[in-house]
Amino acid sequence: MLQTFFAPLVVGLLVAIFTDWLERRRHR
Repeated sequence: MLQTFFAPLVVGLLVAIFTDWLERRRHR
């Protein structure tokens, strides 16, 4: 139950961090 709730949350967080990192890398 917890995994089905946390899985999308963790994935979303990772995607957000990854996109933010890509944006920072692209700007510099």
